[in-house]
Amino acid sequence: MRDVAEVGVCVTSYNCADAVQSHWSYVERALRDFVIEYVVVDNRSTDGTYEVLESIARGRPFVRLESLRSSRGVGRQRAVERSTA
Repeated sequence: MRDVAEVGVCVTSYNCADAVQSHWSYVERALRDFVIEYVVVDNRSTDGTYEVLESIARGRPFVRLESLRSSRGVGRQRAVERSTA
């Protein structure tokens, strides 16, 4: 099994609890032939987004989460910095 991520998906989120599961499902399907990592910096959502992300991350060590109050650009940069791909 390959351990090193070949593709890193780095995103930000804010109050999108209704969309993050479908986004994750799409990414997982689209990149199923690659070793991936999924890095999300959540902008301290108040609608349960982070909890949905935590359920996605459970049992998936290649899913990394961070809760950080920031602009979209700063959050995206933080996600890229946390990526190993």
